[in-house]
Amino acid sequence: MKRVGLGTGVQAAGVMGLYVGFSITIVSALTRPDELLRHLQIFCFFPITFAIILGPLLARRRVPNVTFVNPIEEARALLESYNEGQGKWRAISHIKSDGRTLRIDLNNLSNIRGVVKTALTLSSQHPIRFIVGRGSKGSRNPKLRAHVLEYIEKEIPSTRMKRSTSSIEVYPPTMEQQQQKSNQVERFVLYSLPIVLLLAWLELR
Repeated sequence: MKRVGLGTGVQAAGVMGLYVGFSITIVSALTRPDELLRHLQIFCFFPITFAIILGPLLARRRVPNVTFVNPIEEARALLESYNEGQGKWRAISHIKSDGRTLRIDLNNLSNIRGVVKTALTLSSQHPIRFIVGRGSKGSRNPKLRAHVLEYIEKEIPSTRMKRSTSSIEVYPPTMEQQQQKSNQVERFVLYSLPIVLLLAWLELR
């Protein structure tokens, strides 16, 4: 885990200040619509203040060390032993990557649990998205999603998982920690903004 850094911290604090400043500027415009200079001062005050005060605090936060090594070659080599021949499941055709997230299609696969178990060993370093379909009656393999989900839930904490329409994604532990911290900041902003707006309205009216 490395520190965010002062530059990124100041930028993040400035964006939060813009959000708060814009909201309070709206309150100001509704209470005193003719005072354009005051609206501009309020709009500029919060981004600058947040950047100066909150920026250094955010700069001390730690984020995961992101590796820029494409994991696809490692994953294909690791799962090559599960190849079932042309026209069926093969590592070269069913494993893809966007440069960081592995995308493993589990359709046309016999040894589903073996591939998932082996692939999960890579989840400590890379996000992995298992393509499992919707799990509906019209799916090619309607039981695939439930089968994979049941196994992953036994091996991986639910906080490291994300279920979407046709896939199940597993995150590294460092990304889980970062997501938790991000959620805390979002909740703080979400809960505090109505209070700030109320106080601003009482003061500006």
